[in-house]
Amino acid sequence: MAAGLVLPAFAAERLVDLVRRLVGGEDQGDIPAELALENGTDERVVGAAEDDRVAACGLERRGVLADGVDGLLAGTGIIALFTFMAMNVASYIRSGPPGHRNLTKLDLAIVGAALIGAAVGFLWFNAFPAEVIMGDTGSMAFGGALAAFAIMMKVELLLLFIGGIYVIEALSVMIQVFSFKRFGRRVFLMAPIHHHFEMKAWSETKITIRFWIIAALLCAVGFALYYRYYFGLPRLIHL
Repeated sequence: MAAGLVLPAFAAERLVDLVRRLVGGEDQGDIPAELALENGTDERVVGAAEDDRVAACGLERRGVLADGVDGLLAGTGIIALFTFMAMNVASYIRSGPPGHRNLTKLDLAIVGAALIGAAVGFLWFNAFPAEVIMGDTGSMAFGGALAAFAIMMKVELLLLFIGGIYVIEALSVMIQVFSFKRFGRRVFLMAPIHHHFEMKAWSETKITIRFWIIAALLCAVGFALYYRYYFGLPRLIHL
């Protein structure tokens, strides 16, 4: 069972590594020719690559913070992955008539579906009380996979909503550390924030379900923004 759980995580990490190489190669040869200058690399390209690296590394690490309650990270990760899959399916369908559609979108949707399947299988054993735990291998793979989808789809800003739970978890830690070091007081009983609710005697199941609901609402907002604003971007750019 352990090997079966590690393989999806390994595949997700390789996906992240591939995206990093595509968007932020160590030499100019990794950057598309049309984006490279004769005497060096366009600073805008380098800046975009660095922004993508920050997004990938940031969400990779933030996923670890949500891995503290049974089923929390797996459930919110499934919701986020489903959102990306739905976005790619919608984008594939609207990319052109049958036979002339963007197959990259379909490929990304298939990868998303595969990761969802792996995560659902894991969640079956990770639900409270957990029989197996995710650890850094799985949590970083979840965060990295979400970052990879955002980078490939060029929707990094939407990570604030689709990965909203991880943003909230990270902010709770930063607020707690800043407040304690600056004022000597704690804002939360314990950080990350899901431990705060544990300290308030909420059951793990109650925390998990409510965080899933919040994640679903945030992902719905992210999908709505994608559908409203991102579909028309290619046409506007070409105009």
